[in-house]
Amino acid sequence: MSKLQAPKRLRNEDFDEEYQDLISKIAYAMNVFNEDVYRAFSGNVSMENLNQEVISVNIQTGDNYEVDGQLKNPPRIALNIASKPEGIICIKADNKTNPQTFAINQPFVSYTLIDSKTVSILNVSGLRNSSEFILKLLIVGN
Repeated sequence: MSKLQAPKRLRNEDFDEEYQDLISKIAYAMNVFNEDVYRAFSGNVSMENLNQEVISVNIQTGDNYEVDGQLKNPPRIALNIASKPEGIICIKADNKTNPQTFAINQPFVSYTLIDSKTVSILNVSGLRNSSEFILKLLIVGN
């Protein structure tokens, strides 16, 4: 893929004299916008630019968790994204009960939407019985 070219700045001198007054009025706003977009697409996109957030949440599993999938006190999470969530991805799982014991598989988070700014975690697959985990979750808005 080719690299994005730096945008050419609008300059009133590049236009006929009859249009220069109009160009000088819109050039500043257009030039600032074009430069911001160019910078964003040239490697400066960050978490703050996207409709997502990273949160940490404590999850406790029961004695038969690997069989029944029941969480102790399933958490509710207040969201700070611009729209309802499209999905939740577990990006880290630390076993607080026994730090030397890891999750069985990649944790998959299932949840229900309570309202547009709140979700309730229903289940997290791949965790161990009778353990407390600190999960780092990426919540992606649509």
